[in-house]
Amino acid sequence: MFSYLVEELRKRHPNFGYLHVIEPRVQGIFDRDDHDVGEDSNDFLRAIWAGKLWISAGGFSRDNAIKQADEKGELIAFGRYFTSNVSLMSHSIMLFHSVLG
Repeated sequence: MFSYLVEELRKRHPNFGYLHVIEPRVQGIFDRDDHDVGEDSNDFLRAIWAGKLWISAGGFSRDNAIKQADEKGELIAFGRYFTSNVSLMSHSIMLFHSVLG
């Protein structure tokens, strides 16, 4: 099902900006253990989308995000904890304004 969607996006919209996917390390709002993930992978979608911008999210630490970006040449998104924490967002906005003056 997902492979058909990605194939059609690529075919019908060749200038489509990017594909943003959630890695199978995430199930709902929780991270899965590595042994639970097993052979699950988005590599079949990466093969279809090859050569185009790819953004990957879900269950990344700083270290494995850097490794993934270096090895696969993709962007890594972080957001789950940031966007779900209103206090963190308001503190970030205040910090941003204080830095800019």
